[in-house]
Amino acid sequence: MTNVFIIAVAALSLVFIWLLWLRAKLLHSLNTVNDQKKRLQKDLDARRDTVPLLLESVKRNQGGSDLLNKLVEARAHFHENAPLQHEWEFEKMIFDFLGQAGHLKDLGFLEAKKDIHDLTVLIEKEKQALEATVETYSYQRKRFPYPLVSAIFGFRSVSL
Repeated sequence: MTNVFIIAVAALSLVFIWLLWLRAKLLHSLNTVNDQKKRLQKDLDARRDTVPLLLESVKRNQGGSDLLNKLVEARAHFHENAPLQHEWEFEKMIFDFLGQAGHLKDLGFLEAKKDIHDLTVLIEKEKQALEATVETYSYQRKRFPYPLVSAIFGFRSVSL
């Protein structure tokens, strides 16, 4: 009788260790997604911080315009956990503004424009990497036995 008890405890211990190992793998994937989000947010913040240089050079040369005022107002409304959709709308406003003010040859404007372009290329790469990591995490959560682990340990789906 004691042998059966020892075997049952050993089997339960192995199942528990296996579940913890699966949880660690799932947690690693989730942390990768969160790290990628932080990298993307850092680059988005850097681009947002470059916008005042662009705006200042335009104000010096051209004065105020409706799009300039909208861009200043949109930048002021960002906060730490703003949805990424706001970032993409802000990006569209930046490029509309650059298209309108593209004739300026001010050195500050050209430097800020180049910095924004370089950051936008970097942001696009980070966005693609984030989409790939989210897809990997989501796929892993759907494969057996990870749905069981997700249910036990409370892992939720991740969205962009």
